[in-house]
Amino acid sequence: MKKFGLSGFSVSDSGSMATVVEEEVAASTLTEAKESPQLKEVMNNHVDYHESMARVRKSQNTEVKIAADKALDDAWVGTRQMVWGHTYSPDPAVAQKAHQLYAVLDTYGAGVEELSGTEESEKIDTILVKLLEPANLQLAVDLGVKPFVDHLKVCAQNFRRDWGSLEADKEAFRNSLSATNSRRKLEASIVAFYEYVDYGAKFAPTKREEWAKLESAIYSRYTTIRQKYAETKKKKTDPTKPTTPDTGKK
Repeated sequence: MKKFGLSGFSVSDSGSMATVVEEEVAASTLTEAKESPQLKEVMNNHVDYHESMARVRKSQNTEVKIAADKALDDAWVGTRQMVWGHTYSPDPAVAQKAHQLYAVLDTYGAGVEELSGTEESEKIDTILVKLLEPANLQLAVDLGVKPFVDHLKVCAQNFRRDWGSLEADKEAFRNSLSATNSRRKLEASIVAFYEYVDYGAKFAPTKREEWAKLESAIYSRYTTIRQKYAETKKKKTDPTKPTTPDTGKK
C-alpha cells in the first residue's frame, strides 16, 4: 500500500480528505464501496466533525486549541514510530538503544494519543521528563531522533498554553474536546476506508481494476494536499532562497 496518513495535516485538511473520499466514491462504479460500512463510518464521522467544528467557531479562539491538540497527537505518534523503527536495525547496538528509549515512550502503552486532551497531555509531560534525562537524551542523539523529541516538547508546551486558557470557559472546553474527539474519529475512519480500498485493489475476486482506479484517485488528491506542506517547509528551509538584506530601514 502506498504510504497514507493524515499526520501533519491541518484540522481543516482532515475534513477535506473526507470530502475527497466521498466525492471519489460517488464518481466510481463500485457499488461495494458505496454501500460499505467503512464509507458510512467516514460519512457519519464527517457530519459529526462539521457539527463540532461549527460549535467551536462560536467560541472565541478555540480553533487554535484544536490545532494544538492535533499537533501534539502527530508529534507523539511520529516520535514513537521513529524510535520503534530503529528497534529493527540490523546493528545490534542501535537496536538495543532503540529498545531502551522505546521503553520510556511505552510507559503507558499504546493509544496515549487517543486519550482526552488533558489526560494525554499529562501522560506525555510525565514521559518527557524521563526523555529529557541526560542518559535518555543521549540515546535520542545517538539514534538521530532528538529533533522529534525537541518537537514533541514544543508541541506539549503549546498544548498546555492553549488549553490552559480554556479552564475558565467550560462551554469552550466542552466544544474543543468534542471537536478533538470528532477529528480523531474522522481521521481513523478515513485511513480505515483507504486500507479497505487498497485491499480491494490487491485481492478482490472481481473488479480489481475498478478498486485500483478508486485507490489511485483518492491517493492522487491526497498527495496534492500533502504537497503544499512539503512546499511550505521547503520555502522555510531552502538555503538557495534569496534573502532581503537588512538595511536598518523601517
